[in-house]
Amino acid sequence: MCGACRITVGGKTKFVCVDGPEFDGHQVNFDEMLKRMGAFKNIEREEMHKLDTVCEATKETDEKKKP
Repeated sequence: MCGACRITVGGKTKFVCVDGPEFDGHQVNFDEMLKRMGAFKNIEREEMHKLDTVCEATKETDEKKKP
C-alpha cells in the first residue's frame, strides 16, 4: 500500500482503499486528513498549469474559455 489514503479513525490508522470507504464520521480525525490532503497542493497546482493548452485555431488558452 502506498499510504496516500491513510486516515485516523478512532485513534487507529486505517487505509481508505482497504478498510473503507465508509467510516463513522464522528471518529475521523479531519484535521489530520485535511492537512495530509493539502501537503502537495502547490506541486499539484504547478503540474496542472503545465497541462494548460493553447488552441492552435484561435490561439486561446483553455483558461479563457472557462466561465
